[in-house]
Amino acid sequence: MNGSGIVKIHGKEYQLVSYRVNEFRKNYKNWTIETEILHRDKEEVVVKATIKDDQNRVIATGHSEEKRASSMINKTSALENAETSCIGRALAAFGMGGTEFASAEEVANAILQQKGTKEEEIKPASEAQVNYIRDLLRKKATIITKYLTEKQTDINDLFFSEASELINICKGDK
Repeated sequence: MNGSGIVKIHGKEYQLVSYRVNEFRKNYKNWTIETEILHRDKEEVVVKATIKDDQNRVIATGHSEEKRASSMINKTSALENAETSCIGRALAAFGMGGTEFASAEEVANAILQQKGTKEEEIKPASEAQVNYIRDLLRKKATIITKYLTEKQTDINDLFFSEASELINICKGDK
């Protein structure tokens, strides 16, 4: 991630909601972001975010839905995730975002919810992994370059599971 709050995930840029909220607060001091719980039960949460200008006019909205059973995180924090996502979507509709409409958090959550994906598979590569891969790069540049090209990513944007896979490939374990 760089100073713009943008995270690259498989070659596409997504901006963190927290960064967008900070930018919104700096540039639109008298405007508001309001959230409203539209539905909440033991299975799912639906939240709406509304951006209003200083004259209380609705400028943009965003909605999100989170299923409590969709991930370990949502079992305890579905409401928080839904609120963050709808704020991010409202800000994207307003024109504040990365090169993609979804937030970095939404994309990470979507990857997590894909069949067979575990939470640890979307956490960033560790510093030790990145440093080890850099050392390997000197010795196995062709293999690493091919892997990164196929994944459409950069060494600094690897997920933990991808970094592990690449290290195993270079070690000849896979």
